[in-house]
Amino acid sequence: MMLESDNGVIRPIGFGFTGGDVARQKLKAIATLLTGIGADAIVPGGGGPILGRSVREARIPSLALLVDDPRYFLIHHTPGRHRGQG
Repeated sequence: MMLESDNGVIRPIGFGFTGGDVARQKLKAIATLLTGIGADAIVPGGGGPILGRSVREARIPSLALLVDDPRYFLIHHTPGRHRGQG
C-alpha cells in the first residue's frame, strides 16, 4: 500500500482508499480506532497526483489523507502561494 498526505495540516477526517472491497472493509475496521478524533471516514479514491501513476499501472492500493477544509485548494499550488519564493 502507498500513502499520500498532500492536503496540508488541517484537521483530518479520514482517508480515500483505492483498494478492493475486502481490503476496504478491513481498513474500515482499523479506522474505528480514529473515531475519537473524527478521522474514521474511508471513502473511494486516494491515488492523488503523486501516487496516481503507480496506483494505476502497478495496481498498488493507496490511501490519501482527507482533511476538513474546503478552502485549502483555493490557494494551494496557485501562483499567489509561491510569490517571493526563489
